[in-house]
Amino acid sequence: MSSFHAEARVYLDHIIALAIPGRRVQPHQVVSPEIAAVGELDGWKDDDLDLLIEECRRSLESQHVRFDRLRATAQVVLPISIAVLVVFGSGLRRILSEPTDPVRYSMYTVWAFGSGLVLLSALGAAATLSVRSDFGSIQPTLLSQLQPPLRKQLAKAYAGQVMIGETTLGTRITVIRDSISLLAFGGTLQLALWLINVF
Repeated sequence: MSSFHAEARVYLDHIIALAIPGRRVQPHQVVSPEIAAVGELDGWKDDDLDLLIEECRRSLESQHVRFDRLRATAQVVLPISIAVLVVFGSGLRRILSEPTDPVRYSMYTVWAFGSGLVLLSALGAAATLSVRSDFGSIQPTLLSQLQPPLRKQLAKAYAGQVMIGETTLGTRITVIRDSISLLAFGGTLQLALWLINVF
């Protein structure tokens, strides 16, 4: 499957998830399985394990900060998309009043295609804001059920949880990037249509 088709499936899956609260969405794999695999950590000293745990904690905190930035971007894209759709709707009357049938049908086709792209953009931004997001965390209750020594098991658990968040971030970056691209392309079509009407 091509990269384009894979991205399109991820994007559409997020849009579908808007109607199904709590649904897990298809991830966009940004890290190869070989790189994402957690090592056995055999022979690691306690200081090394502590260093790994601390790095993982920093990574988890950084993921939440980056995710907040993505959500802030989506909070800008969503209202812009809705506003652009309202503007597009106001131009439909002018298209329908075009007296020449071939021209009117051509203009309407461009208008419908551009509006559809902007609508998809709005839905992608809404999905970025509201669809379930999986991030790694260590549950103290589960940790309490492990047999000591815990340091090595905790380090492995943290390392594994970091990849969950990276996959979520990579997927949402793809979705919001595609949302912005759809908005730009749909808006460009509408701008071209407006220029044709003016001149």
